Amino acid sequence: MEKAYDRVEWPFLLFILRHFGFAEHVVDIVFRLVSNNWFSVLVNGEAAGFFKSSQGVRQGYPEQMVTRVLGFHRQFFPFTYLGAPIYKGRRRNVLFDGIVAKMQAHLGHWSTKLLSFGGKLVLARHVLASLPMYLLQVVNPPKAVLTRLGSFATPFCGIEWREAHTLVILLDKLCFST
Repeated sequence: MEKAYDRVEWPFLLFILRHFGFAEHVVDIVFRLVSNNWFSVLVNGEAAGFFKSSQGVRQGYPEQMVTRVLGFHRQFFPFTYLGAPIYKGRRRNVLFDGIVAKMQAHLGHWSTKLLSFGGKLVLARHVLASLPMYLLQVVNPPKAVLTRLGSFATPFCGIEWREAHTLVILLDKLCFST
């Protein structure tokens, strides 16, 4: 986190101290404190050497070296991080195809004929509902994606929406002849 002190130029700080009438030896002490700091960074709990304080990255420093040391690699938008799409600009349905495909894959592996209605409800509630939970906490997807995610569980359980606000329970999917 950057603080206001990090943005102050040291010559300007010394100028202000002199302007307010501080003695030259006090200004010299402040200058030595802010300009000659050495830092050490803890990496995995151990000190990783000392370096002198300065601002920014040196000019001409190779980008490959920075990415190798920090472990970051340049990526372009959109990309997926921890299952959530990272994008710039408008939310688009295409960005959320990964979670939709994951839910379809789960439904494709379950055999609906071997499960009771209660078993289907448990699977739909606990497994299908928990898959997009992290994504929905982090990103606000478009309404069309939310509708698609909500529409997966109902046919799986033998329930369909026919017309506006008309719910139909398909008895042939719920009842089995022996």
